[in-house]
Amino acid sequence: MDADKTTKTVAAKTDNKKFKEIPLKVVNQSDMDGVKSGYYVIANVYKTKKYLDAFMTKLKKQNIDAKQFYNKENDLYYVYIADYNYMEEAEDAYASNLNGKYQDEKWILKVDKPTYSASTATAANIYED
Repeated sequence: MDADKTTKTVAAKTDNKKFKEIPLKVVNQSDMDGVKSGYYVIANVYKTKKYLDAFMTKLKKQNIDAKQFYNKENDLYYVYIADYNYMEEAEDAYASNLNGKYQDEKWILKVDKPTYSASTATAANIYED
């Protein structure tokens, strides 16, 4: 499945009321294991498990409860340090450096996972004679 990826920037207020750009990437796909729709504050992305595990250990030593998920589309592991249902919450967490807990580079990933149900309209059931 091809991922529909777009990159956006959004402005967020900092403590001194100036605005800064927040990197926001949007992914529309279902090829991610262990992830639901929402906004993820991403700390890093890895190709190999060795470096992923080392980074997760480093974050744990810093008392950061990081989690990860795997993207089958690009064969990468994503390390996220927070996840939210609403963009405003993710923006606030980003702008505040997670209340001062994480000062390093980060970005926001919006994941839109398609939902399917038995009532989903298809070409076969839309038009009836």
